[in-house]
Amino acid sequence: MTVIRTYHTMINKIQHTIPTGHAYRLRNLAWFVTGIFHSQSVHISKVANKIPGQAKRVSQTRRLSRFLDNSQVRVRQWYRPVASSLLQEAAKSGVIRLIIDATKVAQNHQLLMVSLAYR
Repeated sequence: MTVIRTYHTMINKIQHTIPTGHAYRLRNLAWFVTGIFHSQSVHISKVANKIPGQAKRVSQTRRLSRFLDNSQVRVRQWYRPVASSLLQEAAKSGVIRLIIDATKVAQNHQLLMVSLAYR
């Protein structure tokens, strides 16, 4: 699937699922998710490389950083419907496989990641 096609798929899915409240945030979220999908990375510079357009990578990287720093971006509120729909789709197959990983990130902090396995 091409980057543009993935972007349009994401826009359609996001606008019906996530209450971003603003077209600018909707577009940036769709580009961010599309970039993560195509770059297979969560590093902002690698994600920015996958966003087409005339802007330089530095500008795209700053744009994504500003989006993530925006106080109106409600990560937990936006993530819940996406996680719920993914789990509902996975449950249709009859088996849900979760991958759990814990990593120590500081002296008194641990990062716990739960992923849904597919294929």
